[in-house]
Amino acid sequence: MNFKVFFSSAAQNDIEQIFDYISITLCSPIAAKNLMGKFQESVNTLSDFPEAFALCQDEPWFLREVRSIPVGNYRLFYHVNHDKREVVILRIFYYRQEAK
Repeated sequence: MNFKVFFSSAAQNDIEQIFDYISITLCSPIAAKNLMGKFQESVNTLSDFPEAFALCQDEPWFLREVRSIPVGNYRLFYHVNHDKREVVILRIFYYRQEAK
């Protein structure tokens, strides 16, 4: 399928905060880099198989046809635009964090 994958500004901010938290606050730069690698693998999967993951059943995501993909202890929330052949990653949340 080869969809283009984009990060919203909020998702870009989420990634920066996650990286800083793990590498600086937790003093684990190797773990932070490993997680970034897992995020990249997920992006590659979404490019090839954007509908591989189920639609979210919770609001506010359901009405917006948002899907989520688990990555370690995080979930990437994304939307597929078939007309533009794009996947937009909207947000990235820690799995225990309330996703709104």
